[in-house]
Parts: sequence; structure tokens; C-alpha cells
Amino acid sequence: MKKLLLSLAMSIFGIMGMSAQEEQVATLVSGDNSTPFYGTEALVEAYAAAQNGDVITLSAGIFTAVDIEKAITLRGVGMRPTDNNGATITRLGGFTVNIPESAGTEVTLEDLKIEGDLSINGKDLVPVNLNRCYFGSPAGKVYGDYSEGGSRSVNLSGVYAKLVHCIMCYLNQSNSKAYLQSCYAYEVSGQVTMDNCNIHEPRGFENSVARNCIFSYWGNFKISNTNSVTYCICNGNGGASIFTDINSTTNKIVEFTWPTATYQQTFVLPEEVATNYLGDDGTQVGMLGGTNPFTDKSSNPQVKKLAVKSSAENGVLKVKIDVE
Repeated sequence: MKKLLLSLAMSIFGIMGMSAQEEQVATLVSGDNSTPFYGTEALVEAYAAAQNGDVITLSAGIFTAVDIEKAITLRGVGMRPTDNNGATITRLGGFTVNIPESAGTEVTLEDLKIEGDLSINGKDLVPVNLNRCYFGSPAGKVYGDYSEGGSRSVNLSGVYAKLVHCIMCYLNQSNSKAYLQSCYAYEVSGQVTMDNCNIHEPRGFENSVARNCIFSYWGNFKISNTNSVTYCICNGNGGASIFTDINSTTNKIVEFTWPTATYQQTFVLPEEVATNYLGDDGTQVGMLGGTNPFTDKSSNPQVKKLAVKSSAENGVLKVKIDVE
């Protein structure tokens, strides 16, 4: 909490010191010290000065990405694609994370829109956390819009990744394990545990667990009996055989029409589905159910309004800050 508050405070004073041409700020918090960097290369410069365990907080804006080989926390302000032209999201290109064996702490990425593939490499299932990250097209205005620039994937090798409130096209794994909570993915592979997720094509995962999920597969496909799948529903033509090999009576085939215009913005189910098909905890299945429903709103304090006024009489600087 101390690092979070220090980072927030330094971000505020960094904003106060920016010129009109330098809208991006990266604030490096290392121990009790905090240093701001400015401009599109701010992340590159902050990372160069960072050590294992440090926190880098990014303002809204587009930053030049940097490959990461230190165990740091990289924190933006939001990922909502409808805010592409606003001042409420942090945008990066694709990059690679190579986690050092002697890191001594976890790598955490949160509240970022990543407009390219993310590859995370480690050894012996070293942990990594992704919270509220969206992997999508630079021009996309809705979640799941991969019309420009192709799909965006998360590629894992040798790590144990925990993804919470993330949206991606593909999750690819090699010698890795993953836990997904309240996430959307077009397709996942490897060994994964999923709670309250929306998965378009449930192919490619083995020895995995899926609870309270929604599958939207349009084809004749069966989930392998190496997986434990309970309290899930499938919507899609030809999906009647998807649960045939699964030894559970809690899974259901449900034919319904997604409200597309709102679904890609909010993932809201038709009311009759949300009401009648519940998970093992009594809440609706899918991303908006469970104990931790999907949200793209940052859990970190955000500066919503900043007013600075100086007094000509005594030289006092008055600062009014609204934080949400």
C-alpha cells in the first residue's frame, strides 16, 4: 500500500510538471524513492533504472514497449478499448517477459491494453500475474475486435500464470500452467483451470478444470474426458456433442442469441440465460458471475481531477485532487 500511495503521489506531481508535448508519465517506485520519466520513451527509461521488486506506474497514453527481464510490477490506468481516444487507458505494443531465476518476487502486469502478442518465459513454473489486461487491435473499439492487425495472443513457457479479468484471442502454453478467472479467450491450450470464463472454442486444453464457464463453439467437437468440466453451458450450432465424454450432468446445451451490440462491450447475457443457468455458487455462469465478476475498472486509485492554483500574494501553491 505504501508503494501504491507513493507512486500515486509522484504521478500527480509528474503530471503537474509535464509540458503539453509530454503527456505520458512513467513513475518508478524503488523502496522509498520515486522518479518520474516523461514522453513516449518513459517506460523504456524507467525500466532501465528499475530493480527486482520495483513498481512502474504508467499514465494514460501510448508508450513504447520494452522487453522485461526483471521481476517488476507494471501498472497502467485501464484497458477499455472504447476509450482509445480518451485519457483513461494505457496502451503498449507487444513485448516479451523473460523472468530471471533469481528474481525473488513475482512479475505483475495490470490495467494495460497490449496491442500485440505477449510472450512470458520462465522455468520451473515461476509465477506471473496478469490483472485486467486486454490484448486487442490498436483501432478496435470493442472487446474481441481483431479486424485490424490480426489476433492478439498470450504465449506462456515454463511459468504458472494467473490471469484475472483479462481478454485475449489465444492462450498458448508450453510446459506451463494457467489459472483464469472471469476472463474471455477465443481459444485456450495446455493445462488450465478456469472459473467463470467465456471461451469461444474449448479445444486444445488437457487435464484441465472448467467451472461455471460459457463455451460458444460452432462445430461438432467433444471436450476430452481428461478434463473436469462442471456447471458449464455451451451455445452454438452443432454443440450438442460437446459434453458427451464428460461425466457430469451439470453441463447444459443452451441455444440463445447473443445481444452482439452490448455483448462485445459488457459481456452481458440475455436475461433468461443469466437467470436460469447458474453455477455451483448460485450466481450466473460466465464472466459476470462468481465471487469476482469481470470488470475493466482499475482497482488502483486514479486521479480524476487535478486543479492547481498559485497565490500571487504569498506564493502559496494550492492543489485540489479528486481520486477515485
